[in-house]
Amino acid sequence: ALVDWVLPMGSLSLITGVTDPFNIVEVSKELPEKITPEYFKEKLIQPKNWQLHFLPGSPDPGAAGSFNINNTQHIIHVLRKTYDYTLVDLGRSFSRISLPIIQEADVIVMVLSNDVSTVTLTRRTMDYLLQQDISQDHIYPILNRAVGLEGLSKSEAEKILGMEIRMTVPY
Repeated sequence: ALVDWVLPMGSLSLITGVTDPFNIVEVSKELPEKITPEYFKEKLIQPKNWQLHFLPGSPDPGAAGSFNINNTQHIIHVLRKTYDYTLVDLGRSFSRISLPIIQEADVIVMVLSNDVSTVTLTRRTMDYLLQQDISQDHIYPILNRAVGLEGLSKSEAEKILGMEIRMTVPY
């Protein structure tokens, strides 16, 4: 399953071509007893040629305002129970909604660019996650490297991060 949990507005619907009005905000407003594996199997969308089940994000910032945070843990628990893999796009920000999801994750992929400020901010973010009892072994940094020679090298970025960058991907 792929879940677009970026608030206040998701973008994966545009990428996948999904126009269905069903979304994460609507799920959050359901009674917990209604959110079951059967519910997700019936409701999640299967975008053409994507070979996955998809839960779209909030369609706009206004809709995101009605997101029911109290159902966050339950939604994640049922998704993990229902699907072999659950990929959650949280975007770039930490919030009271995203931190519990991050704490439950088996792997936390952090995409960073090769400029000093981004790597330094990523290091601060990693320090925060470690303070939240998240194991460094669960963090998987990926360097989104531009094709030029500008910016930090992989080894320079690793020194700042204090850990190995596991993958480098151009754009």
